[in-house]
Amino acid sequence: MLEYRSGQDHGLRALAAEVRSGDPENVEARGARLYWPALFGEAFRRDRDAADLNRHLNYGYAVLRAITARAVCAAGLHPSLGIHHHNRYDAFCLADDVMEPFRPLVDRLVVNLHDRNGPDLPLDRDTKRALLASLLERYEFEDETRSLFDWVNRTASSLAAVICEEAEKVYLPRLRNFRDATHPPL
Repeated sequence: MLEYRSGQDHGLRALAAEVRSGDPENVEARGARLYWPALFGEAFRRDRDAADLNRHLNYGYAVLRAITARAVCAAGLHPSLGIHHHNRYDAFCLADDVMEPFRPLVDRLVVNLHDRNGPDLPLDRDTKRALLASLLERYEFEDETRSLFDWVNRTASSLAAVICEEAEKVYLPRLRNFRDATHPPL
């Protein structure tokens, strides 16, 4: 996402190589401290309760989570039985796992809204409509054009196949290759 926005990764590729199972060195948090200010400016902090662009991210992630939970269930998997996400109070741990590779798409949509409308854009009906419409568009990857529903379904189905030992790898599209196939970014 940062390469899309600024042409550089701000050191995140090097950090990503350091991530280990369970993240004992807290690399994800260090990456977040680099990522969010590089994306939205030095003053920005990811705060789920803040009344700023965080609201747009929260809304986009909620829609993506719903799309993903639907795909996980359609693949015959239980959304609460996570792989990396574990929380007995969260009914969508597996959906949270499966949606991770798609989160940069929401980040990109919010960045484009921010660039076009400024950081004080309210989360009103029109903004929600724009975010939702963008998530419902068709995206190109590996010479195929599909809806986000299809790409997420493909990932969830491949996870089910791995669990059933019918496949060896989970299908994970590389979002850096995604581009909006029908409209320019917001």
